Amino acid sequence: MRVRRFGAKDWAMRAWAYGLSVVALAGCGGLDDLFGGSNSGLDGGMVSFGRPTLEVTINGVHAGPADPDATASSYFRDTQDSFGNFLSSVFGVTASASSVGAACNFELQRFGAQIAPIGTGMFMVESTSSSETGDALSPGSGISVSSPQGTYTCAGSDCNNSVLNLSALASDHSEGYWIGNSPAGDTITCTFYLAMSAYVP
Repeated sequence: MRVRRFGAKDWAMRAWAYGLSVVALAGCGGLDDLFGGSNSGLDGGMVSFGRPTLEVTINGVHAGPADPDATASSYFRDTQDSFGNFLSSVFGVTASASSVGAACNFELQRFGAQIAPIGTGMFMVESTSSSETGDALSPGSGISVSSPQGTYTCAGSDCNNSVLNLSALASDHSEGYWIGNSPAGDTITCTFYLAMSAYVP
């Protein structure tokens, strides 16, 4: 199994090129071709799995969609001060589907004075050394995505310009995808519908 680490070099250019590709493909119906005809619906209007599911796609090669293991879950926690201002907002995924060799693990967060909490929508992942994340999501302790095609990890600024898209964030489940590129140009996607182990809005 190959093990690769995300690198910061050329991330911005890849993200810019990827963004243009998504816009162009969305306009011509080519997203299914890019992601191998998956149920992911990676055009911002995600097609719901409708039940707990995990899928990892690396360069169009799918591991899944499959039933996640019994321990797989997502979680969401907001922290507010005594005046109701949001101080931190955290969304995480700890999930595997042993039947297909897929796994995704990450905890993304916002923090700072009077931030907007994480909700449904698309978010850029950007590491920060300041006390505030702004509109982006910090990668926390890092991101790990694996399938039989390989294992991909990043930490800190090496995770910059990857994207989280949440189409559902509710007390019983979350649904969405994380997508990024490796320094070698591999496109890695973790698509999920997971039960919530903790939900503290």
